[in-house]
Amino acid sequence: QVCQNKDCCQCFQGKATNLVETMEMLLPDDVTVETSGCLSQCGHGPNIQIQRKKNDDEVFHHHVETATSVAAIFSDEFEIHPTLLAAANVMEKAAKAKSNNDKLAFLNSVITALQKKPELLDTKTMAHALAMRAQVLLDQREFAVAEQDARDALSVNPSQRMAWRILADAEEGQENVEGAIVALQ
Repeated sequence: QVCQNKDCCQCFQGKATNLVETMEMLLPDDVTVETSGCLSQCGHGPNIQIQRKKNDDEVFHHHVETATSVAAIFSDEFEIHPTLLAAANVMEKAAKAKSNNDKLAFLNSVITALQKKPELLDTKTMAHALAMRAQVLLDQREFAVAEQDARDALSVNPSQRMAWRILADAEEGQENVEGAIVALQ
């Protein structure tokens, strides 16, 4: 469970993703990542509580602030592909970059690295990188290219909420109101 109390959420602000998305990008699909209310560990956040089904124990982890810290917590149980971890770290840098050109450079490097590994083409990390790049392109009013990246992200992960919003905005930017409405439904 990932604490969604405002104190924990504020600790993770400015990242490429929120903590839930970072965990979903790095952990296997059969691992359930859930949100929770306050875990009563304020001041130590962001906080997560892990419930292991095999022995019913609960473990708290504090100061889970980066993709690297997520990987370290789960390294004993899961092998996290090093390219996925590197991609998540570069996406954090992209989110902090000041200029759109810098953001695009970071995101293009992530997408290129993931494309070189066939086993990583259909990952949530790829979908998120494409959605992030689509957002930058949308900000630059490059609606058609943003639309294509959003569609590519959705073909990998149809539940990528950010990509649906970007798709709607890109459709609207191209004066396709009907397409925007469909994307929002």
